[in-house]
Amino acid sequence: MDMTPVAVIEAGQVYFIRADHIGRPLFATNTAGTKVWQATYLPFGGIHTTSGDAINLRFPGQWFQSESGLHQNWMRDYDPTTWR
Repeated sequence: MDMTPVAVIEAGQVYFIRADHIGRPLFATNTAGTKVWQATYLPFGGIHTTSGDAINLRFPGQWFQSESGLHQNWMRDYDPTTWR
């Protein structure tokens, strides 16, 4: 089963996700095909640069929690700055 994200719905708007070979989202477009978000990553999953409205997806199965600064994985948290 392929777990690559294909879309995110935020505030009633649909954003289509384009992911890299390991499933990290690289950029998102709106329904008109305009790029609305883009990210580059550090080697262990932290965001290097980002532009546009924040999309909190990270490695497959992870999402970023701004409150803690960690990446949530249902049963555990991941800190890309310590690689743990």
